[in-house]
Amino acid sequence: MRKKDSRPLAEQRRRNVLDLIQQQGQVTVNELVDRFSISAVTARGDLDALSSEGAVVRSHGGAVRQLDAYQDYPIRLKETLLHNEREKIGRAAALRDIAKLAKVSSAAVSRVANGNPQVDEEIQTRVHAAARKLGIDLTGTLKNRVIAFVLGNRDVLNEFQSRILLGAEAYCNQHGWDLQFISFRCDLSAPAGNLRLPLALTRQDRCSGVILSGTHSVSILSALRERRIPFSVAGNNIIGDWRFEDY
Repeated sequence: MRKKDSRPLAEQRRRNVLDLIQQQGQVTVNELVDRFSISAVTARGDLDALSSEGAVVRSHGGAVRQLDAYQDYPIRLKETLLHNEREKIGRAAALRDIAKLAKVSSAAVSRVANGNPQVDEEIQTRVHAAARKLGIDLTGTLKNRVIAFVLGNRDVLNEFQSRILLGAEAYCNQHGWDLQFISFRCDLSAPAGNLRLPLALTRQDRCSGVILSGTHSVSILSALRERRIPFSVAGNNIIGDWRFEDY
């Protein structure tokens, strides 16, 4: 039985993939399979991982090309990780300060900041009052400053989607936000309750907004609305009956 890659080995392979893209300008999944003796699934996973980190962007035919802005990718990635860690520490400190002043738990403040409707109204009032007194913006500082670009049920980005992705990334960067690329596949006939959203949209420090591109179902619209995650639809390629004014 073939031994599963450890994280260090996977990271080293992805660095090698990035080096190959630097040399050739673009690669295909089949080229990666032949060169690195890996499966097509692993090759696509490597490309998705590099895309989500902003090092490359998908293009036609399953190929990728390196973004000019990321020639120094390893250094920029390390800087990004350090910045994100500092942001998390800052948010945690702000949560504690608000919780202390409002005389509630940090978890309660976090739920209020994330718009959890199940928090008692009196607690919400105290938390917001404490945040205002401390000069802290709950809707910005405490939430994850990340927008997710979710490509649904597609293997590659077309030219239109690529331009949207690059434009959104540039705009987010100018305003102190990050953009995360997510390749998402699902059963387009599955009801909202059975839809398994990407982890980035369900964990506690989830993305603060979503750009939907590619092909999606009405279920993902309902799932995002239920979680109170703002979203926009680029291309309106939605399977099922829906009215944009309902969202």
